[in-house]
Amino acid sequence: MDVPARPSYIVPLVKDEERTAATGITNVSRNVSQALSPLLAGYILQSTALIYHFSSVNSVVY
Repeated sequence: MDVPARPSYIVPLVKDEERTAATGITNVSRNVSQALSPLLAGYILQSTALIYHFSSVNSVVY
């Protein structure tokens, strides 16, 4: 959702020769979170019983 907006606010704020580095730095947080999310979800699912996940979803739905 933020892909069109991010480059549009970087262009007026950053010099031309530093634009590539600035774009890379702003994308680091998104890339790191996409890489670590499956790791965190796998750890949570492994460390708890599977029935708790389905029962909590079931209690919210019904």
